[in-house]
Amino acid sequence: MTAVLDELAALYLLRLDHALQAVYAVQRRGGSDRLRASVLAESLEAVRELDAAHLRRVGEVRLEFYEGLRPHDRPVIAEHRAEVAGVLAGAAAVVVAGGHVGVLADVLHLFNVAAALRSPVIAWSAGAMALAERIVLFGDRSARGPGHPEVYGSGLSVLRGVVPLPHARARLLLDDAPRMAVFARRFAPARCVLLDNGTRLHTDGGAGWPPHTRVLTEDGRVTTLEAA
Repeated sequence: MTAVLDELAALYLLRLDHALQAVYAVQRRGGSDRLRASVLAESLEAVRELDAAHLRRVGEVRLEFYEGLRPHDRPVIAEHRAEVAGVLAGAAAVVVAGGHVGVLADVLHLFNVAAALRSPVIAWSAGAMALAERIVLFGDRSARGPGHPEVYGSGLSVLRGVVPLPHARARLLLDDAPRMAVFARRFAPARCVLLDNGTRLHTDGGAGWPPHTRVLTEDGRVTTLEAA
């Protein structure tokens, strides 16, 4: 499965690079604002469709793996699943820490953690990313220069309608409004929520966010949600 997923990711990133370069080129182009806005929207929609197709293919590969090898039916995995469910059933809270988000998500899925959650969840860094519907990898400050945000796969869907962005100020070029506008519009209607050091947010899963939540707007600005 790993080899297939790696090949899928390589092909997706190849296509994503071309699609996003086209978006940025249209965004920079002069001429009629109305025409450019229309073509930009179409170009962004092509990226959104590419993201959705990649997420679907990744899901199909993982489903084929689980249906073919059925790791959850193996005695050692079934025993651990039952043990995890028992621990979570009596937990006052569940803490999901950071780490490698791919490994973390794989383990959480393997042990069916989402289905066993009965108590409040506390998460940060990669842990917060793994709780979302889609895991989005991002990083503008690598030694090789800004990289494209990429859809990695499905998270636990504990948080809905949100793209968590931990360590956003350190990892994103937040002052680059055109680039951030593409980011926000690409993943809309999900909210791109900034989780910088010291940020503490209480949510019911995505349907409501506290008024001090910092988000990316579709014009590329960072703003703070106001009270309803």
